[in-house]
Amino acid sequence: MSSLRKSMEQVNGNILGARFKSILVVMDCAKREHIVQFVHPAKHCHMLPHALKIANSEPGMEKLIHQLEKCCKTNRLKCKDATFVIEDLPSYCRNFIHQLQQRGFKVCYVNAQKASHYRSNERASSDELDLDGIARTAILGHLHDADKKNMVLYQALRFAVRERERLIKERTAHECVIHTHIDSLFPGFLDHKKSYISSFAEACIKIMSRKDFSAQSYARKKLPALTVIINNAGVMEPAKAASKLLQLAKATLKMDPELVVSMQERLHMNLKIFDARQNAIVAEEKHIAALLAQSPGFYLTSIPGISIILAAKIMSEFSDPAFWKSADKMASYAGVIPRQKQSGGSAKAPVTLSLPKACNRFLKNALMSAVKGCKRYDHPSITVCGVEHPLKKHFKKIELRGGYSFTSTAKKLLRTIHELVLKEDIYMPRGENLPPAKFIAWVEMETRAMMTKWAVYGVTPNDDNKLGEWLKKKDQILNVLK
Repeated sequence: MSSLRKSMEQVNGNILGARFKSILVVMDCAKREHIVQFVHPAKHCHMLPHALKIANSEPGMEKLIHQLEKCCKTNRLKCKDATFVIEDLPSYCRNFIHQLQQRGFKVCYVNAQKASHYRSNERASSDELDLDGIARTAILGHLHDADKKNMVLYQALRFAVRERERLIKERTAHECVIHTHIDSLFPGFLDHKKSYISSFAEACIKIMSRKDFSAQSYARKKLPALTVIINNAGVMEPAKAASKLLQLAKATLKMDPELVVSMQERLHMNLKIFDARQNAIVAEEKHIAALLAQSPGFYLTSIPGISIILAAKIMSEFSDPAFWKSADKMASYAGVIPRQKQSGGSAKAPVTLSLPKACNRFLKNALMSAVKGCKRYDHPSITVCGVEHPLKKHFKKIELRGGYSFTSTAKKLLRTIHELVLKEDIYMPRGENLPPAKFIAWVEMETRAMMTKWAVYGVTPNDDNKLGEWLKKKDQILNVLK
């Protein structure tokens, strides 16, 4: 009797047989080859004497299907009803999963942390033990349908958001490299207080890209000539900036003249790389906006303080709204609900602990950033209606009584997100009993604010996106109110 069979004897009922109609194909994926084992749907035991090694390629796919058909025929099971279970969904396995789905197989995934917890040996690790943990997790019902996680629109949105995050991190690291060159060529140039030029702005990049950029060269220039250079770069108040820059150039310590030319060439090469990365970030942001405009996540941009990029981060992590759970479960997944510990029986009150560490940190950071925006910005219609939007009001209320304002507002924000996305409605004051005139003003100003956000990324209302859909809804609402 296999170790898997022995461990599953403790589980009441034929859970696997009830959940799966045919063989359970357990896979431990890797870049070059996957480790595969077949599990019987009723006996809870391995069906192969040794795990298969399947190449991550088309021949490997054919080998796996051939072995599966052979095993199903021997055990009189239907091959088409087989279920594949994978540990999470790694990037190097996406094409393999897609091909399995194209062939009509059901693909599920289990959480890697839970799979390691359910292994027969938590200290040691091997291919057999990893497969054992994945199989146990699936048998106990802790698995998710890969189709839900791999919806094309939300998968593309997630890829774009993560790629932008990677580019942003690389840009920040590259800025530090450019700082080291500027510290030699022109110390203090990237300090706005000293040079009156915003660091890494378009004008700043143009000035640094000049062949004569150095403290020695600028110290020899006349003020009118330097003013022309600054003006051509597009700096606001060029006369003031030129005066400050000339003063800085004369006061800084000069670099060894023999090293200036090589340092300038090195700086120019780095600026070209920086510019290419910046263009890639802009392109990704436009792609993100175009994808988000096709999803109900568009309505999140009606909340003050939530930008298009922030809304895309939230939607990419929660994926398709058709499969969303309750707002409380979504808050638990995001890690904004404190843990509780209870001992001594039900008569003793539970103790509230800190926020859980095992959560989606990327999503948690996005939610906290959204809360910062909600508490900072007023709704655009406050000048007309005089009503402070509910999220900002809630944050102030919790803060005044000394509570955890960020986590409490994050939970309220998630409930708001859940309602807006599922109902496909904008963020409006509910329970305020506004007269029709003020309500119309709220909707009109909110719509203008949203369209301004989207215009920055070149997204315009049409019949194929949610912007055009909302404009039609808005006209119907206003016609009723008028």
